[in-house]
Amino acid sequence: MKPSLSSLYQAVELRQQIPPLIVGERTNANGSKLFRERLLEDDYQGCLQIGLAQEANGAQVLDLCAAYAGRDELRDMTELVTLFARSVKIPLMIDSTTPEVVEACLKLYPGRCIVNSVNLEDGGRTLRRVCALLKRYGAATVALTISERGMAMSAEDKVATARRIYDIAVGEFGLRPADLLFDALTFTVGAGDAFSAAFLASWLMGATAAEAAQAGNRRGAWVASQRGAVPEEDERGRPASRP
Repeated sequence: MKPSLSSLYQAVELRQQIPPLIVGERTNANGSKLFRERLLEDDYQGCLQIGLAQEANGAQVLDLCAAYAGRDELRDMTELVTLFARSVKIPLMIDSTTPEVVEACLKLYPGRCIVNSVNLEDGGRTLRRVCALLKRYGAATVALTISERGMAMSAEDKVATARRIYDIAVGEFGLRPADLLFDALTFTVGAGDAFSAAFLASWLMGATAAEAAQAGNRRGAWVASQRGAVPEEDERGRPASRP
């Protein structure tokens, strides 16, 4: 059976025959002004409409994040997950780094989620707590190449950090390698400065090395995040048209 996510209605393979796997990120309070406004108004139905628009526009997975200053993340996420689970046909990505929130959402969701995200920022304490939940509830996860020293910058550090996460997730907790989606982290390609250009070259080396490790050691999927500026949105959560 191919590694997949699922909702109440359908399954979606993590590795698409025609890549990439498209994740809708406008249901994220930190990335979408419109979604944040609906959340601050306690307009959960309005939040849902943004998610449905993302689904209609071709998203295959929906990133759901309600972590915003002054809000009760646990309350917001449990309300939203319950609502989205009934109405959105594509699977959810539970976007939270708080183990209590992750567990509450995994308990509620009637499918197979992916959790965004885990890292080694605190040396692995939170990673181990989340991995235990992933194993218990059968979820997948996005793993960021961040260690105690911060975001890994060189190709060697990125691969070394990914291997540490892999060893904990797979070696200690028995997760399937294919359920780890590694995000090598990079800056926007169009930043234009010399540091970003050098960093991108290093990232490409790291991604290539990781793919080689994956092929030789089955170290799970490797994905890249290259998020630029988010365009303004219309009332349905779509990028607003420009003249």
